[in-house]
Amino acid sequence: MQAIHDQYRETQSLVVHVVEGLSPAQWDSRSSAPGAPLAFHVWHIAREADILHVLIHEATQQPCQQIWDRHGMGARWGFPGESLGLLQSGIGMDDVGAALLPWPDHNEIIAYLRQSFDAVNQAVAELRADQPQVVFTQHASAVFGGAGTVERAMMRAIANGNRHLGIIGWISTSLYADRYNQDPVIMMDGNHQYASASSAVADK
Repeated sequence: MQAIHDQYRETQSLVVHVVEGLSPAQWDSRSSAPGAPLAFHVWHIAREADILHVLIHEATQQPCQQIWDRHGMGARWGFPGESLGLLQSGIGMDDVGAALLPWPDHNEIIAYLRQSFDAVNQAVAELRADQPQVVFTQHASAVFGGAGTVERAMMRAIANGNRHLGIIGWISTSLYADRYNQDPVIMMDGNHQYASASSAVADK
């Protein structure tokens, strides 16, 4: 489990590093790139992490509420809850619906991303040695492919985070043209390759 969590934290760090380096123009990609806007992909990663930390707390028998719900973020941002896909996670939304959402300032989205990542890390820290194998029973597990364990959900979150990071990289092509040769994190290979638009297929 430690190795899986380490890889998840590595994915977290890479996502935060990349999105915090984007310019306001790159965040406002609705008029310059086809498909869902960049903000959608960052928000979707954050939503997945928010749901994941609640599921992990189920394993420790410490029920908790999603950050999204606790702070009424959907209403605050003016999002129509019934149009946000499975469990308001973005899964199942089409690109047009995603583009039409009234996205808040990118700093708010990044703050939510960080809070969700921190919540997952705290939840994992509270797991006992046997609890990563606890089977989820909540409906929320549908976000991670149905009934499964903490380990399975985290592995899916790693894969999905990297997939959406690839799409973010494609949307913000100009960023990588400017920074690819200077930024050692962006130059990483292995599990964190940036996928092209054709190979980075979102699970939304």
